[in-house]
Amino acid sequence: MKRVMMNVTVIAGLTGGMVMANEVVKPTDEQRKLGEEAVRNVERAWGTAGQEAANFLWNEWPRNHLKMLLGEAECTSEGAMNFAVDVVRGLSETAGKGPDWPKPPTVKIPKTRTAPAMDGNLSGKAWKDAVTMTNLYLFGETTPSGPATTMKMMWDNNYLYFAFDCTAETINAVGEKRDDDVYAADCVEMFICTDQRAKTYWEIVINPDGVIFDALQTKKKNGWGSLMRKEEDIAGLKTFTKRTEKGYLVEVAVPWNQLPEYSMAKPAKGQTFTFVLARLDKVVSEDGKSKLNCYAFCPLLSWGHNIWNYATAVLD
Repeated sequence: MKRVMMNVTVIAGLTGGMVMANEVVKPTDEQRKLGEEAVRNVERAWGTAGQEAANFLWNEWPRNHLKMLLGEAECTSEGAMNFAVDVVRGLSETAGKGPDWPKPPTVKIPKTRTAPAMDGNLSGKAWKDAVTMTNLYLFGETTPSGPATTMKMMWDNNYLYFAFDCTAETINAVGEKRDDDVYAADCVEMFICTDQRAKTYWEIVINPDGVIFDALQTKKKNGWGSLMRKEEDIAGLKTFTKRTEKGYLVEVAVPWNQLPEYSMAKPAKGQTFTFVLARLDKVVSEDGKSKLNCYAFCPLLSWGHNIWNYATAVLD
């Protein structure tokens, strides 16, 4: 099948005519089928863990690549068509996993009678009754893997508490001041969505040296990613970090009054919110090449901002 047609424009001049030609590349039957399958996957993904990828493909710049595969947008080179195939195939496959992706868990968060001392002692009385999670899943995977990690959560009337005990043979940390890009290397992350109607949530990232990144995020309704307010900081946030012989420890106390929906309200048993806990590990090989491995405590499709795949916390 001949795929290249000529779109000829004749420009008349005083001394004659000049002909300019642009190639118009038409999709093959196989590429058109890929586009049609992507449309079906997008339609099936809404309301599932695949909605993040579907939003991106349908509402952001990748949509033009989808239109190329469907023959609805002009493509002027084989290279552009091949790039469109790669973009659409990846997002379509991710969106297509959504309906059958494992349902996020519901986690009961115990109330503690004793506030932790924030000294790295996770075996003390305060943390004894906290809910504990030990599985890690690479983003996009459904089988546990990754370095040994213990994560804990609990609450009292003033704070929502988190703790991480991370085993690591080597530690790679970046960042020196608040809101540096600490998520580019070893760190732990907390995504806390207490305002589920407005899709507003806090992203809190802490590296092994205690450098904090925190930003108030609001999910785009018709698009990929979120509207980030990095200038917003959690007032009264308490943290403790310590490097250990086996890795590093992180403790975090988040004031309830800094969380959306709780500025005037008090936490109470039975209340719910959604969340994800994550750990990022930067691995550097002997030849100097680096890779950032991203894990969550439950199977997470796409990335940490995929609120459609967050777990549910119930205050117990």
